[in-house]
Amino acid sequence: MLLRGRKARDARSAATAIDRALADGSGLAKFRELVAAQGGDVRMVDDPSRLPRAPRVETLLARRSGYVADIAADHIGIASVRLGAGREKKGDPIDHRTGIVLHAKVGDRVERGQPYAEVHVAGKPDDHDAIAMIERAFRWSARRVAPRRLLLGRIAS
Repeated sequence: MLLRGRKARDARSAATAIDRALADGSGLAKFRELVAAQGGDVRMVDDPSRLPRAPRVETLLARRSGYVADIAADHIGIASVRLGAGREKKGDPIDHRTGIVLHAKVGDRVERGQPYAEVHVAGKPDDHDAIAMIERAFRWSARRVAPRRLLLGRIAS
């Protein structure tokens, strides 16, 4: 965003600016401004315990040691919607207690029994299916897998 907004001349200076904003607190201050501008409760920025919490968190553990070879993003997105964390259509409610936290990405080595995802569930009938979909989204390999590039390409206007 810093590069796109011409606030930095290259990736290195952008990374330096981001590190500085995190260290000196200006990044957090800007985040508070954004939350306030959207009508949010800025108290939650400083006290995350005020955020709504799912009644249950399911931790997905690796069944064997290996590398994350692929994660089907579409499966993760559909599972999020089924949990209530996303919408199928405009106007659908969002359950802010629900969601998915991924602890592993493509290329990561994961040991047997290590958590690779957390699923925050509200206790709906679809929760089990959503969890199964998240499990199926991960493809594993016994061999080392190259991590994916963060930026695949640039689309110019």
